[in-house]
Amino acid sequence: MRGKKEKKGAVGIIGMTSMGTGYITSERFPDDVLIEPQFLNTALHGDEVEFAVLPRMSREKMTGEVVKVVKRAKTEFVGTVDKEKTLCFIVPDDKKMYTDIVVSPVEAKRLHNGTKVLVRIVRWKDPRKNPEGEIVQVLGK
Repeated sequence: MRGKKEKKGAVGIIGMTSMGTGYITSERFPDDVLIEPQFLNTALHGDEVEFAVLPRMSREKMTGEVVKVVKRAKTEFVGTVDKEKTLCFIVPDDKKMYTDIVVSPVEAKRLHNGTKVLVRIVRWKDPRKNPEGEIVQVLGK
């Protein structure tokens, strides 16, 4: 987290752009609060989040940082398998999902590049790493 926070404990719903930028709407603020990608802290489109407003620098728009995800709006995503040697990622079709989901090497063995799957996020603690998922269903080519 950077700098001193102005207001703590505010709660709102985050909306994402396809560029990975978030905007939080909250009853505590008349305008949306901009959340830059490095301050999302694993928040996804539609999640209910607790956030802190950052001090205004030279920006006109109020900026903030997600402190924690209170409630996930969505944990399952349809995507395409992308295997690279020992790594296997699911590239979500949802343009508001800004990161690929990694699946275990055990699950990766039964998957083929280009296959559509339904994947569920099962763990995502570190925002610097990809979320970990499990395959719910193989949908086909």
